[in-house]
Amino acid sequence: MYKTMINVLQRSIFGILRRRGVCIEDSIKKMDTALENRRYDKLYEHLASTAGHIERMTRDLRETLICFHGDLQLTDALEPYQPYPLAREVEIDIEDGSITVKMPAMLPFPADGPVYYLHELLDKALDTYVKEKSLPRPFFTERAAVVFMHHYAEGAQNIRHLRDYDNVEHRCVTNVLAAHLLWGDNPKCIVSMDVLAPGKINFTEVRVMPISVFREFVMSEKLTFNL
Repeated sequence: MYKTMINVLQRSIFGILRRRGVCIEDSIKKMDTALENRRYDKLYEHLASTAGHIERMTRDLRETLICFHGDLQLTDALEPYQPYPLAREVEIDIEDGSITVKMPAMLPFPADGPVYYLHELLDKALDTYVKEKSLPRPFFTERAAVVFMHHYAEGAQNIRHLRDYDNVEHRCVTNVLAAHLLWGDNPKCIVSMDVLAPGKINFTEVRVMPISVFREFVMSEKLTFNL
């Protein structure tokens, strides 16, 4: 049974690679032709097309793995394991003009996955929440603060809880927040801060708040455990 499942997975993956590979190869050839003819407008058009094919290929491969995961669970022979967090696992709450987004794992996740997936996960969760709550777009019309709180289990040596301030996951999250909640993502629109929060489990919490609330937050005892 498992051999059959693996064979189906293999055929699906290589089928996706072949189909998308043809599209990517065609776009690259068009880029080469555009360069030869000095059609730089067409060059960037085909470059964008290539990027789109690559992203769609990644999405197709991810969906194939998720289906395979579901099939494995139907056998009841393996422990439940979800290779990618789901949008419904993102918790969003609003209180006193601030919005909190809790993700089911600590950034970055999955460890070897594409950042595009993180964008897709948050985009779906925030879009659903904004529509359900009938929130205005943008929700923050003045400068706001985005605080990344990286919660990690103390003593977990395998957790990379010391974050880089310029990592691509941060930019991905900020871009989604800007699309649904903010009026922009440049320094005139937001300030950003990272906080380490030792605890019992690993997850990342992102708080978006007005500057007035941010000033109180920075000076409050809520940050003393990180000093």
